[in-house]
Amino acid sequence: MAGKLAGNNSRQALGESSDQMVVTPFEVSAKEGEKIDYNKLIDKFGCQRIKESLIDRVESLTGRQPHVFLRRGVFFAHRDLDVILDAGAKFYLYTGRGPSSEALHLGHLIPFMFTKYLQEAFKVPLVIQLTDDEKFTWKNNLSVEETKRLARENAKDIIACGFDVTKTSFSRISTILEGNAFYENMVKIGRCLGYNKAKEMFGFSGDDYIAKLSVPLVQAAPSFASSFPQLFPGKGNLRCLIPCAVDQDSCFRMARDFAPPLGYRKPALIESSFFPALQGVHVKVSASDPDSAIYLTDTAKAIARKINKKAFSGGKDSEKEHIEFGANLEKDIPFKYLSFFLEDDIELEQIRKEYGEGPKLPGGEQRMMTGAVKKRVAQVLTQVVERHRRARADVTEELVDAFMAVRPLPTKSEAWEQVESPRGKMKMDDDKLIDESLIDRVKRLTGREPHVFLRRGVFNSHQDFNEILDAYEGGEMFYLFSGRGASSEALRIGDLIPLMFTKYLQEAFGVPVVVQLRDDGDCSLSDEEVRRRARESAKDIIACGFDVTNTFIFSDLGYIGGAFYKNMVKIGQCVTVNKARGIFGFSDEDCLSKYSFPPVQASPSFPSSFPHLFSGMDKLPCLIPCAIDQDPYFRMTRDVAPRLGFSKPSLIESTFFPGLQGFNGKMSASDPNSAIYVTDTAEDIAYKINKCKQQTDKECRDLEEDIPFQYLSFFLEDDDELERIRKDYGEGKMLPGDVKKRLIEVLTSIVERHRSARAAVTDEMVDTFMAVRLVPTIS
Repeated sequence: MAGKLAGNNSRQALGESSDQMVVTPFEVSAKEGEKIDYNKLIDKFGCQRIKESLIDRVESLTGRQPHVFLRRGVFFAHRDLDVILDAGAKFYLYTGRGPSSEALHLGHLIPFMFTKYLQEAFKVPLVIQLTDDEKFTWKNNLSVEETKRLARENAKDIIACGFDVTKTSFSRISTILEGNAFYENMVKIGRCLGYNKAKEMFGFSGDDYIAKLSVPLVQAAPSFASSFPQLFPGKGNLRCLIPCAVDQDSCFRMARDFAPPLGYRKPALIESSFFPALQGVHVKVSASDPDSAIYLTDTAKAIARKINKKAFSGGKDSEKEHIEFGANLEKDIPFKYLSFFLEDDIELEQIRKEYGEGPKLPGGEQRMMTGAVKKRVAQVLTQVVERHRRARADVTEELVDAFMAVRPLPTKSEAWEQVESPRGKMKMDDDKLIDESLIDRVKRLTGREPHVFLRRGVFNSHQDFNEILDAYEGGEMFYLFSGRGASSEALRIGDLIPLMFTKYLQEAFGVPVVVQLRDDGDCSLSDEEVRRRARESAKDIIACGFDVTNTFIFSDLGYIGGAFYKNMVKIGQCVTVNKARGIFGFSDEDCLSKYSFPPVQASPSFPSSFPHLFSGMDKLPCLIPCAIDQDPYFRMTRDVAPRLGFSKPSLIESTFFPGLQGFNGKMSASDPNSAIYVTDTAEDIAYKINKCKQQTDKECRDLEEDIPFQYLSFFLEDDDELERIRKDYGEGKMLPGDVKKRLIEVLTSIVERHRSARAAVTDEMVDTFMAVRLVPTIS
C-alpha cells in the first residue's frame, strides 16, 4: 500500500543538494538569492491553485469579505476545499503548533489568524494540536517538562488570537492518549506506510531515534474525527479542513492517501506560502534563529532595529538607480511583510506602484525609498505585536484550562447552503448572513447606533449589501425601495417592521426612498377598492416618519406607464411561464394579471423605471429592505438584471414576524386574531396577547418558541431590560403573566404612538408624498 502513495517524492523531486530547493515538513530552503518556486511545488505535490472563482464562492457562502491572506494569495493552494464547500455540511478545522520556543514569531501567527477567520466565517469547531512530543523528539536539548511548559505558554499566544472557547479544543499528546482512539488511528496509519517511503518523504536517516518515526503519524491522526471521540462523540466521519503551510503537504497527503482504505474521508487542505526570514525569500523564518524573525515579545525598538538592519531590501544599489528603476518587490522583505500584515489594500497598492520596479513615475510623482518602506513596515508590525501582547495579557491560567478541557465540541450542522436564521426560517441559497463586522461597518459609516432590528438579527441576511456600503464609502449615493400590498384595511404591527427599518436606513444614510403600493396584486378586489386601500396604507406609511422631501410613494394603478412599463416588458421577456410557475407557484386557474405581477414588483429595483425621480441616473444602486419571503421576486430580478444591462439590486432581508398562534407560519392579514393591528385598542391588544402561545413549563422553557418574548425581542428597545427578561424568564424566575403584561405595555405604546401620528396625516400630505418630482438629494 505504501508503494501506491501518489506524488510523494517531495525531497527527491525538489532536490536534495544544497544548491536546489528543499521543501519537507522539517526543512525549507532554496538556492541563495532565489525564491521558493510555488508553481513548481504545485506541480510536484499535485495540489490545486486557489482560483478567484473559489475565493468568490467562499465570500458568497460566508457573507463576509475574504481574509487578506486569501485575497492576496498567501493561502494559494488547496486539496478538496471545493469538496468541503460542495458538501454544504458541518466540518471541523485542525491546525497545530510545535512548541520549540518561549514565544511565537510573526510567521507563527499567520495560520492562526487565518484559522480564526475560517472558524468565525463558517462557525465550525477547531482542534489545535500542540505537538510537545514532536519537539521533545526532535530537539535533544529539551526535557519533557520543558516541552510541556513551552506548550502551555504557546497556548496563551494562540488563545490571544481570539478563538471561540466554546468551539475550540487544544489537544496534547499527554491528554489525547488517555483514550485509545487516537493511538489506534496512529497504528492504522503506520501499518500503511513502509520505512523506505517514510524516509523518502520525511528525510529520516539511520541515525534518527525510533521515536522520531512516529511524529508524522501523530500529526496525521487528528485529520480523522474518530481520533477524538471525546470531542466529536458519534461523529467519527466528520469532515476535516486543515489550514497549513505548504511544507506540511506531504504529511497530510499521506493521510489523504490512506484515508479510503481505512474507511475515512480524506481531509481537505488549504495551504499557505512561507513567511520569509528577514534575511531573504530563499528561506522561511525559523524559531531557532532569533535574528531571522520578529517575535511577539519584541519591543517597538527591537522591531525597528531588525527591520532596518536585517531585512533584505530589493532596492537598487544607488539612490539614482533606485529612482530610475525601483525595487525588486519579489525579493524585498519589507514589502513582503507589508503584503502579509498591511490590511489596507489601497495603501499597499500605492506602495507597490511608488516603490516597485518600472519606468519613472508619471506626473512628477516621487519614487518611494527603501527607508520609507522600512519605516512603514516597522509601524505596521509594531501595531500587530502590541495588539497581540495586550490580548495575551488577558489570557489567564483558568482560560487555558478551559481551552484544554476535553469535552464535546458543538457540531450542530450550520450548513451555509441552507442556514437556519435566528427565528427558525430558512434563508435562500445565495443569501449571506449579516455578521458583526458588517453591523460595525454600518455603525462606522453612519455614526449612529445600529437599529434594534439589525443588532438583534431581525434583519439577518443580505445580498450585496457590502457592495452598497463600498459605493457609499466612496461617495456614491443609492436609493431604497420598499413596498406594501393593499390586502387589508389597516396595517398589522408586523407590517411596520420593514417600514421602521427603511426609515432608519433613510435617516442614517441620507438617501431617497421609493415606496410601491401594490394595488394591482389582488384580483378579487375592484379597482376602486384597491385604490382606496392603497391611499389608506399610504397614510400608515407616512405616519412612520419618512422625510417628505426624500420619499416618493406611488400606486401601481396610478403611476405605471412609459419607462416603468417598458422595464416590466423587458423583465417579462426573460421569464417563461414555466419558470414563473416554479418560482411563484402559479397555476392554470390564476388570472393573467397575477402572472404579470412579478415584473411589476421587480421594476422599481431599476432607477430607469423612474426617469422623473432619477433623471439621467440609470446606474444608481438600489437597496431593498424586505422579508425573506420576498426573496424569490428579487432573486428573479437579480438574475435578469445583467441580461438587461442593469445593475443588480442589493437586498437586506428580515425573518418573519410570527403570528400570535406560534411559529408555524407568519401572521396573516386574513385572520384578524393572528396579529396585532395598528387600529387595535389597548383592550384588544391585552386580549390577544393573553390568548397567544406561550411556553409555560418553567423547567424547560424555550424562548425561541415563546411568542410574548419574541415580540419583546422585536419591539422592546432597551437591550438591558430585554436581557434581564431573557435571563429571569428563561430560568423560571419571571412568571409568564409578567412577560405578557410588559409586552402589552410595549405594544400599546407603539400602536398609540402610531395612531397619533397617523391622525396628523392629511390628504394633502398624501398628495405631496405621491407627487412625481425630482429627488433633491440625488439631483
